[in-house]
Amino acid sequence: MSDIEMKSLANKLQDLELFLKRQQNRDLGYGRALIEAIVSEDQIMEIEVLKCLGDLHLQEGKLGKDPAEFDKAAALYAAALQRCKDSDMRQTLERRIGYMEKLSRQLLQGYTPQCQGLLSYNLGTSNNVLRVAEICYKLDRSVRKSWHSLDDIFTDALVTAIANGDVLLELEVLKSLGDFYLTKAKSKSNASQFSKAAAVYNKALTRCEDPETKLTLEHRILYTEKIKGSVNKQHRTNKSRSSKRRQHEEYQLENITRTDLLEHDILSLYEKQFGEGESFLARGDLGSAEVHFAEALKIVHGQVTLYEILPHQREVEPLCKLGDVYSKRGQQTGDGGDFVKAAALYNAAIASRCQDVTEKHKKQLKEMRDQIKLEMETIDQQLDPYVHDEDDPCVKEIEAKRAQAVRHLFENIAQQRKEFISLLVEECIGLMGPPPCKYALIGLGSQATALVTPYSDLEFVILVEEESIECVKYFRNLTHYLHLKVINLGETILPVVGIRSDNDCDPNDPFDSWPWYYDSFTPRGFAFDGSMPKASKTPLGRQGTRTKPAIWV
Repeated sequence: MSDIEMKSLANKLQDLELFLKRQQNRDLGYGRALIEAIVSEDQIMEIEVLKCLGDLHLQEGKLGKDPAEFDKAAALYAAALQRCKDSDMRQTLERRIGYMEKLSRQLLQGYTPQCQGLLSYNLGTSNNVLRVAEICYKLDRSVRKSWHSLDDIFTDALVTAIANGDVLLELEVLKSLGDFYLTKAKSKSNASQFSKAAAVYNKALTRCEDPETKLTLEHRILYTEKIKGSVNKQHRTNKSRSSKRRQHEEYQLENITRTDLLEHDILSLYEKQFGEGESFLARGDLGSAEVHFAEALKIVHGQVTLYEILPHQREVEPLCKLGDVYSKRGQQTGDGGDFVKAAALYNAAIASRCQDVTEKHKKQLKEMRDQIKLEMETIDQQLDPYVHDEDDPCVKEIEAKRAQAVRHLFENIAQQRKEFISLLVEECIGLMGPPPCKYALIGLGSQATALVTPYSDLEFVILVEEESIECVKYFRNLTHYLHLKVINLGETILPVVGIRSDNDCDPNDPFDSWPWYYDSFTPRGFAFDGSMPKASKTPLGRQGTRTKPAIWV
């Protein structure tokens, strides 16, 4: 770090100390400083704030001899270390971590601080996703009840997530905070809020390891830049207009943001688009019907999260109608993919109504997950090396047994998934009739390496004995039918299905369509690999983009 940077950091820390003296809640005070560092993209200050937060919880753990406080300190130091690139600062953090662990063992009879959340990010289990979704739902309710303290609510949630080593929750809070800044920017046409939104989305992008979520964040960043450009253009236009009437008309034509409209305007626009969609559907013009129903969905999507103008049930109608469009298109084209998209849309509509349909396959999937969860808990209870001192000779033996038990558990999961998928395939064949040739359904990715979880997506290929037209057609229809069964489990979110009017998967043309329909209702779990260009690891192949040709069997 240069002398200038050191001096600047010292001044900032001095200002921070003065600021904290005026704060009753030091956690919240540090949290505000953390948010400020993120939105100003000041990584050095971000690391310093995390380090200071770690010191705060370490002191509380020392005074109260509380293992939970030591855990929070460990998570905060680890988060700072992950972000740090300066060798001197890394050395300082590593010394603090060592001191914290030594102090913890002395005060808490050999206890070693835990930060498991940082290590469990890639598990992606449905339990984790549902847990985070529930927290975010409660956070959203708090936001809507306390509009005057939105910054504090998000700040407290972010600090809590980092202090608990909860990377999934940290990512979701950052996304929500970015959405909050974007909403403020659009409602007030404030350029600084656009910059804040982009900075927070970028921070979430650096913390994200899931390819699909990364793509979503990239689209949000591009969408933010697009809206910012539109707002700037609108400002230039307004300055050159002398008539307020012409300003209003131009504003409507630019359509910068639907959240600025009054409730009456939104309902009128929605009803107009929905009515035209129904008219085109009745005449059999499926293309035009799809466009208008998608526009109707855009108008109402997410409104309850922002201003509580419209209930989520408003999304049900256009989702169902889009399902009707794809169902009728499938009847005309005979393309199983259209029926699959129709099923996904209908399931999304069901999810947004919060209706739970109990089926045999869902019950089997739940029983499998419950059994695996029980086995995981048994391993944690019976083979926990962390209850012993690290120098105890029995630790290595316990770790070896634990590793073997975990390996056996993964093999068991892979086998159970294989049996479950085989059952679905056999049901499809039972209806379609026997295959025209010998075949092998081969799992890919984590299924192939036996590192799959009960919530992992399904990546596979079908190897056929004969590459004839008859065989290819049979197995393509078999895959569509299997996809329908998987979608009907209710864990396939709409963006991964690749419905162009809702989610254009072409990353080379992000501005020609609505960036992403964010399916916040459907629980994410067992589903086909997404149909995005960088995914699509199924026998169905992938859609084409402007730079990549389609790959169809």
